[in-house]
Amino acid sequence: FDIGIQYKINEVLCLGVYVFNPVRVKFRSLNKDKIPIIMRLGLSYLVNDDFLITGEIEENFGHDFSFRFGLEYEIYKNFLIRGGFQFKPEMLTFGVGYDYKHFIIEVSAQMNQRLGTSLSSSMIFKSNKRNTT
Repeated sequence: FDIGIQYKINEVLCLGVYVFNPVRVKFRSLNKDKIPIIMRLGLSYLVNDDFLITGEIEENFGHDFSFRFGLEYEIYKNFLIRGGFQFKPEMLTFGVGYDYKHFIIEVSAQMNQRLGTSLSSSMIFKSNKRNTT
């Protein structure tokens, strides 16, 4: 299982923390393979209404740290393009997204020097923000 939290520091900065497999689950197999614990710390900076810069550090226990950074630009109303790069292992990413009312639809590609190109897509549902006052 995994858990994460995101905190909006101010109008332009946001901090996020994520942990995958914090209880160290094992596979049921003869060689007792373990699923790794992965921790991530990320920060985003909203340069203006159309441009976002992100960065992330990942610790995969038993491996080196991995660093990522990305850019997001709204080229037209609710239509976003994204690009990013990861160090260790090196990977280039590119994607597009469309934010429509309560949904975000995304398509992306990852280019890894060892694994080749992977395509993915997602649909995210956004609920209304609750008024807590």
